[in-house]
Amino acid sequence: MTDTLLENLDRRLALGEPALSVYKQTLREAKQLLGERFEQGISAKLLVRAAASFTDAIMQRAWSRFVPEDTEASLVAVGGYGRGELHPASDVDVLILTAGDPQALAEHIEPLVMFLWDIGLEIGHSVRSLDQCLEEAAGDLTVITNLIESRLLAGDGPLFDRLTEATGPKHIWPSKEYFSAKVQEQIAR
Repeated sequence: MTDTLLENLDRRLALGEPALSVYKQTLREAKQLLGERFEQGISAKLLVRAAASFTDAIMQRAWSRFVPEDTEASLVAVGGYGRGELHPASDVDVLILTAGDPQALAEHIEPLVMFLWDIGLEIGHSVRSLDQCLEEAAGDLTVITNLIESRLLAGDGPLFDRLTEATGPKHIWPSKEYFSAKVQEQIAR
């Protein structure tokens, strides 16, 4: 649905057009296109998945612009976006996962985050090391839920695999305990 927009983005960037304006325009065009498709009666379920897929492609391209390929870091979709759903006006929730101290990668991560905001993506982000993620997940139901619903967008695949394994039900929140905590969370709401 948005493949032509992405092809046009890549072509324009290859021609040397300013990245910021090209990305901004492409995002506006995608929002307009998805809105038109909704007005034409296309299923909202299909459209929220298409919006997530398009945003994946934008995030992956931005990541590759700012973060060197051999960096021990991963760009991870979390929450609803991690489930592959992106509703209109929703934040794009991401985790920037690092192997070590996140501050060591600030020179790459800060410009990336600023760029994403500047092009018009309203991102909700956290930057954490693997150890920090595990510590947070052990004590916070919201964090572990976001990690359970996560998926890798770009970067270090083996690092993301280590996170997935370490936050699995055999390590932090056994399934029965997690389910019980989620039920209690719902009751409290």
